Amino acid sequence: MIRVANITEEGRYGGPQGRIVDVASRLPQYGVETTVICPSFDSERFRREMDEEGVDYVSTMLHRLTRERSMLARYVAGFGPEVLNVARILRQRDVQVAHCNGSWQIKGMLAAKLAGVPTAWHLNDTNMPTPVKGLFHALAPVVADSFIAASERTRRYYLDGTMLKSKPSAIIQAPVDTEIFDPERVDPSPMIADHPGLKVATVATINPIKSIEDFIDAARLVDERLDREIHFFVVGPVHDSQQAYGRRLEARASDLAHVHFTGGTDDVPSVLKATDVYVCSSAFEASPISVWEAMSMAQPVVSTDVGDVAEHLEGDGPPRGAVVPVGDSEALAERIAELADDPERRKRLGARARRHAREHFDVDVCARQHADFYRTLID
Repeated sequence: MIRVANITEEGRYGGPQGRIVDVASRLPQYGVETTVICPSFDSERFRREMDEEGVDYVSTMLHRLTRERSMLARYVAGFGPEVLNVARILRQRDVQVAHCNGSWQIKGMLAAKLAGVPTAWHLNDTNMPTPVKGLFHALAPVVADSFIAASERTRRYYLDGTMLKSKPSAIIQAPVDTEIFDPERVDPSPMIADHPGLKVATVATINPIKSIEDFIDAARLVDERLDREIHFFVVGPVHDSQQAYGRRLEARASDLAHVHFTGGTDDVPSVLKATDVYVCSSAFEASPISVWEAMSMAQPVVSTDVGDVAEHLEGDGPPRGAVVPVGDSEALAERIAELADDPERRKRLGARARRHAREHFDVDVCARQHADFYRTLID
């Protein structure tokens, strides 16, 4: 068995943490044992998910890089001791590969270098502040042995035009458990289904990168054009750091009775089951898990051109959804209106999307890709 440490400095549960749990739980069948090293604070749900899936982990003092002054001060003060502590854990566990998550998460990479452990640096964004990206390019030639990119666009964003392109790399999209996200096994969520007419939804943690304002503007345009009842749902939590942005969005939609902010949910499959059209309005994404989940639930998807969405919705064969330029609420509205008037097309697109998701995004597919890459790195 290959022994891997998957290191993250972010304990708050989200897409990357879900990926870590899903993949780690499936890797043993491909000859890989995973220990997750994560912060001991702000990680209650993350640790609960790992406990439920039987994933081994070590929770320790590990502060994330942030703009919050108090947390930033602790990040700086604890930097050295935390790096040394992670290096100690790697040696104790006799780890063969250190898998570190996010270009801004450098503690795990430095710890692995100190411990003499080969590294795979997981790159999962396409919009990093210039100083952080600059630090990545300064450190990566020294501490990174290989890269896992969440999309081809992510690989180009970080590696093109640099010497890093010569290092081993792989593209592994965010995984979806297509058995859980299966429209035949899920009941529709009443908070969506109880509304009359067509339902259009987006699922996202509320922050500016998701460009929810474009989703709201598209809802306004669709309402003006179509003489029928259509409800739009924004499903996702608002963290403390984004309260001001959340209030601006609610003010923007205050005159639109058919736009609803539902808050977060632990049952995304039931939300998608109750939805007729799924929309991703993001300005930046690497591998948008919400889009892959909607595809797995046989939803027709309208998405902005982020990550590798265009390849998976419109490339190679009949379309499985529609792609529009980033920031173009007019184009979003046009594609939504077209699908609203064509239920048969919605059904065809959804069926194709489901098949594609099972072939390309299923968690077992992604776990096998991880295992193959780890072996390549060791060899």
